[in-house]
Amino acid sequence: MKPARILGALILVFLVLLLPLGTRGLGATLRDPALGGTAVVALPSDLQGLDPGEVTDRTSWRVLSCVFETLVRPGPDPGQVLPGLAISWESSGQGREWLLHLREGVFFHDGTPLTAAAVARCLRRFSDPGSGWGGNLFFRSLLGGPTPVVEQVMAVSPHSLRLVLREPMPGFLEILAHPPMAVVAPSMVSAGSGPPRPVGTGPFRFLERRPGQRVTLESNPHYWGGPPSLDHLVFTVVPRALARQRELSRGNADMALAVDLLAVDDLKKAGTFHLAPAGGLNSWSLVMNCSRNPWSDIRTRLALQHALPRAELARDFAGSRMAPATGVLSPRSWAFDETERGYTFRPERARRLLSRVRLPSSEPVLLLHPTESPVLAAPGALARRIARDLSQVGLPVRTRGLPAPEFTDHLRRGAYDLALQLEEKGMVDPDLDLYPAWSRENRFPGGTNVSRFSSGRLQELLEMARSISEPTHRVRVYAEIQQQLWKAAPTVPLAWSLEVNAWRRDLRGVTVDRLGILDFSRAGLVRR
Repeated sequence: MKPARILGALILVFLVLLLPLGTRGLGATLRDPALGGTAVVALPSDLQGLDPGEVTDRTSWRVLSCVFETLVRPGPDPGQVLPGLAISWESSGQGREWLLHLREGVFFHDGTPLTAAAVARCLRRFSDPGSGWGGNLFFRSLLGGPTPVVEQVMAVSPHSLRLVLREPMPGFLEILAHPPMAVVAPSMVSAGSGPPRPVGTGPFRFLERRPGQRVTLESNPHYWGGPPSLDHLVFTVVPRALARQRELSRGNADMALAVDLLAVDDLKKAGTFHLAPAGGLNSWSLVMNCSRNPWSDIRTRLALQHALPRAELARDFAGSRMAPATGVLSPRSWAFDETERGYTFRPERARRLLSRVRLPSSEPVLLLHPTESPVLAAPGALARRIARDLSQVGLPVRTRGLPAPEFTDHLRRGAYDLALQLEEKGMVDPDLDLYPAWSRENRFPGGTNVSRFSSGRLQELLEMARSISEPTHRVRVYAEIQQQLWKAAPTVPLAWSLEVNAWRRDLRGVTVDRLGILDFSRAGLVRR
């Protein structure tokens, strides 16, 4: 059986076991008098910031999505979007021009009305090189580059907005559905020195943040969808997975995000918690800096592909909630190439390939890893295991753990040789996975092409795929992209894993979309 189908079968079994428990009692209605109170959510990491346009991690997205909203929301299937602050839209020119009609009667938390002019002003800070604001790495990695894709943003009426792109992009709305593209109040766009106070249109208002400790939100009584039942939402920072589970078990938290995958069975047996997977599959990979020797040598890259026992790593570090990877695209993606074979574990071949490579130094290669990650409870242990396996085939390696922000900074500046990259992934259009990671336009310092690998043909295919609307044609192009990356071997895909969240039975009405973003607008705590 193919690895993708094995993983699909594992996920199906897992969902069958979890969903009956996870969905029971979720039928509470908005403003139910039996619901209310303060819900406490244990986060795996602190927020990167309070402006949705400046953050790239899912933990920040989850918190800020309670405060800010996007023009459209992710639908159940990749590429599908639903109304958000925009209630309808039309496109023309094969996806080059978009006209969006905004919801009326919506107000920002400071009382400012939502208008097309306010939205245009917000979006222009991303697309206008003269705005003096270049913080949205998500936007830049997908739509920026030397010539930004978005040419024009204008209000054509009080509640209608027109966007003109440089080239056709049928999947443009999928990008607008992501949290970094959320609409912020005019006061945040025009703020002077110092970080502006977060002001959005969402069901909760920002109250306070204590960096490294917690973020507190309060119910928005004027929310256009009706006031939430919860009075407050408190997000506490608890980096270690076992500590998050302990806070949940002791009643100090109502929900724990990203529990240890090896502890899921024990939590399920306890019978006191709801358990459910969040979003898509998370990615584990060993990244090489292809701008440096010896990683620029294809023989070194191929050696690493054969040096690691993916199936064994998957079993030892995540049990049945993980499966070995065969390529760079999630096996749950509609564009996943099932003919992709992956590389087999052949340590003798890895040793022979490395013997033909001139290493720049006799000193051990440094393998960086994050000290904490929502994706894996013990990233340091996995990094040490990888270092041992590579050393056994003739590549001496030592490990170094860095706090997550510092680790990400090293990768994006290209200040590394090898790195264990653990990425939170939603179920998205393949363009949003592949273009940021492999476009040559994202190889700039601080960019998202952290491997620094590119080729002329790969760039041509990436640009072609995002401009095609016909599904069968797109599948063929994405298959060739995956084959190009398989042959060039610029990264070692290790595994795809589930993320599992746990919460107490008293917390009702929480939903999650395919990006892994939680919706608390209809949630509440049962009053006993």
